[in-house]
Amino acid sequence: MALVDMATDEKDWASAIAHYQQALLLQPLKETDQTHFKLGRLFLKNGDPQAARGSFVKSLSLSRAREKHLASIYRLFKKEGALNEFVGFYHDVQQRFALSAQSGILLARCFIDLKQYDQARRTLEELIADGETGFCCEPNSESIRKVIEVVMNDPARRVRVGAAARQFVVRECALESVWEREHAIMTGLVKGGGCP
Repeated sequence: MALVDMATDEKDWASAIAHYQQALLLQPLKETDQTHFKLGRLFLKNGDPQAARGSFVKSLSLSRAREKHLASIYRLFKKEGALNEFVGFYHDVQQRFALSAQSGILLARCFIDLKQYDQARRTLEELIADGETGFCCEPNSESIRKVIEVVMNDPARRVRVGAAARQFVVRECALESVWEREHAIMTGLVKGGGCP
């Protein structure tokens, strides 16, 4: 690993990758979500987002905190200026793993960072039932003010929407529901039917 660190210090990403992959071959029992995360980061630094995607998928498959890990991967793509590649990576991950609605918010954040506001809005609208589990509005002070007025002037609606929003998060982000989606995907893959 000393050679990896030296190559990284010199920003010789190709050498760092080669040394890191060699180290993984010599120490296969040390293969963890973090080893593949680091390899993915090196691939991104080297300007190879496709190879990074493969390492990050392997990292997520080994992770016990998949969605938190996905957020860290997002930050790496953002730091390297590769957010367009993250969108494709996200859709691939969405097909492979059971993700909660919370990860959809991460995708919307990516679209906002890309200044693709219409796509961000569509992504969020898929998660939010306007007036039922939240409120959708335009990204300007007048639109936000109107939503705040609606909520302030109708306490019963405020309580109803708040309760529905909480139920949505509990239902979509609960460990049991994530496990059920994950189980359905794995069962489909094992039976050769692909993802549901």
